[in-house]
Amino acid sequence: MLIFGNILTIEWEVFSILIASLADRSIINLSHIHQKESLLALREKERFYCSRCHTPVVLKVGDIKIPHFAHKTLSGCDYSHEPESSLHLHGKLSLLQFFQNRQLQCELEKFLPAIRQRADLLVEGRTAIEFQCSTIPQKDVVHRTEGYMQLGIEPIWIGGLDDPPNESIQIIRLKTYETELFQHKGQNPYLLAFCPSENRFYYYSNLFYVSGSRRIGKVKSLDASRQSFPFAVPKRLSKEEFAQVCGLFSKTRQQFIQSQLFAKNRMQNLFWRACYTLQLDMKKLPISIGHPFIGAEIFPQHAVLWQLLAVEAFNGQISMAKLIESGKLVLADPGHFEKAVALLEQYLELFVILASQPDNFTMMYELLYDYYCNSV
Repeated sequence: MLIFGNILTIEWEVFSILIASLADRSIINLSHIHQKESLLALREKERFYCSRCHTPVVLKVGDIKIPHFAHKTLSGCDYSHEPESSLHLHGKLSLLQFFQNRQLQCELEKFLPAIRQRADLLVEGRTAIEFQCSTIPQKDVVHRTEGYMQLGIEPIWIGGLDDPPNESIQIIRLKTYETELFQHKGQNPYLLAFCPSENRFYYYSNLFYVSGSRRIGKVKSLDASRQSFPFAVPKRLSKEEFAQVCGLFSKTRQQFIQSQLFAKNRMQNLFWRACYTLQLDMKKLPISIGHPFIGAEIFPQHAVLWQLLAVEAFNGQISMAKLIESGKLVLADPGHFEKAVALLEQYLELFVILASQPDNFTMMYELLYDYYCNSV
């Protein structure tokens, strides 16, 4: 399930672009021409060429899609690797208008020859806006991000939304590539999206990892007229909102425990073995095990399991570093070894306090919220 543009329902127009050159190599930008009659007259008068590969392109002027240029034939042009939907075209033009309304220099479809990349928008020559509306390989996001950074340009990835999402604390499913679109401001990574039809920005923030593609987080919008640049950064959760996160997380906790009760090959199952070692009733784990933490995506395992393994190691007087080195606790990225150790030790501080006062739910929520606030 994609958060952003629905690739199953988009009707693609092959190789559509908004900028082309004329026979004299002068540039024409369709974002500056709004009248259909003017575009039709221009199409009768001029011949158009791709500003990148200089092969002929056609000016398409219809009643449904935004006017655009399209290559006449398949080509090796870099533009031809990135077919665009109406959502992408509409979004780029709306974002262009957003920056121009704030008196910011903004170039549309700016090609950067040093890295052979074309930014959807280049703002003030130092910020590249990538308006991403479809699935792309994760490595492509990383490659493009690194390319911009080589030039001292800050990349900002914005997801494209066909329709406005519900705004609430909710379970959010992310594709792997979407995690590469995160904005990193402080310790609270978030996704920024834009819905052209509503002219609104949407923030997917305060994302607590559950397992697989699932996170629990907050979806909140901001009308473009109230948006600033640099873009506004989402706030941390209130106590009431955090309680909603904990409520949803508690349901995933019970689902995970239930799934483990019917696990096969129990002698090799880490959940079963840890519960046996700690002499715990797996149907009624103590409230000190299985809680949401910002940054827990370091462990691609449910919080119940990585916290259970941490407690098992702690009781066996095994350091958290040794636990990770044992291979029982998996890291999503080995480069985050020190962060993983710090998170495990942070959790054990909480565990020790809660273990001394079992079933104290009020204390548990207070401590969890304090740890959350300190993390963001």
